[in-house]
Amino acid sequence: MTAYFAYGSNLDAAQMQERVGCSTQATPAQLVGYKLVFDKFSLNRKCGVANLRYTGFETDIVEGAVYQLNAEQLTMLDRFEGYNPSKPSRFGYQRQNVTLRDGSIAESYIVPHTYLSLPLSPSVPYLQHLLKGINAFTPDYYGALFRLKVKEGGQLRDHLPQEYLEHCIECGKQIGILYALEKKASLTTEMINLIHSENYQKDNPRAVAALQPYLEAKPQAVASF
Repeated sequence: MTAYFAYGSNLDAAQMQERVGCSTQATPAQLVGYKLVFDKFSLNRKCGVANLRYTGFETDIVEGAVYQLNAEQLTMLDRFEGYNPSKPSRFGYQRQNVTLRDGSIAESYIVPHTYLSLPLSPSVPYLQHLLKGINAFTPDYYGALFRLKVKEGGQLRDHLPQEYLEHCIECGKQIGILYALEKKASLTTEMINLIHSENYQKDNPRAVAALQPYLEAKPQAVASF
C-alpha cells in the first residue's frame, strides 16, 4: 500500500470513491513548509486548481488527508491527475514524495513552479470539493478556504454564505457571523439552540452580542431547517 497525501479536490471522499474505488477512510495530515496555491489551470474544470508550493518555512502548513492506495488504485489516480510515470509532463502534475508533519512519507501530486504562470482563481464548484474535507481541517484552515478569491468574482464565502455562517457560529467568529448575515444567510433552529446554550454564551460573549439584534429584531432571519 502507498500513502497518498490529498490536499485538493481529492479531499472529497465521494470523488475518490468514484475515481479509484477507495473504501478506506482518509486520515488527517499536515505538510509543513508548503503553501496551498491555485496556479495550475484545468481544462476540464476551466479554473485554477490546487498545487503545492515549497517555502521551507515552518509557519506555512497545508492541511489535507492521507489515503492508503494499492498499486492499481494509484495507477488509476495517475490517469485522473494526468500523470504518466514513463513520460511526465513539465507542465502537469508529477508524483513526488513528501514528508508529513508526523515524519511519515507520502506521495502527492505537485506541478513544478518553474513552468507555471501567475496565480489563478479556483471556481466555487471546485472549492466545494475541498470543503468536503472538513474533518481533515483545523477550524482556522477551513475558515481560510472561505476567504479565497474565486473565478466567479468575490470570495467563496460570498457564494456560500449559509455554509460560512454555520462555520462562524460554531467557532464564535463575530466578524464572520455579521458578514454572512449581511449576505442574507439565515439562522437555523439548530444554530439558535447552540447560541442559547450556556456553554456557548460563556465561551463566545462577543458572538452572542453580535447576534442579539438579529435574534430580537429580525425573526425573519431564522430558518427552520
